[in-house]
Amino acid sequence: MLESSRRQTIAAHDARREAYLKAREDDKERRRREALRRIAPGFEPAGGLLVPVRVGSTDGHADQHAEGAAPRKDVMDDLVNQLERLEGKTS
Repeated sequence: MLESSRRQTIAAHDARREAYLKAREDDKERRRREALRRIAPGFEPAGGLLVPVRVGSTDGHADQHAEGAAPRKDVMDDLVNQLERLEGKTS
């Protein structure tokens, strides 16, 4: 009778410890994935390729319309324009 009770107690402790260790491992994995998503949003290690995700907008249509309305200037064009203005002032 006493031996049976000990076995049950040991089994219960083993099950509790296994559940605790599994929960701890799951929590570590969840925190690792969250940290990875902060660095590379959209990355899933099991998925293979990195899929870009825009954090600021829910749909990409607004961004596409904004780009089509006013094309962005090239950085080099801005630099050339500034240099031309400087040369015009000194001449």
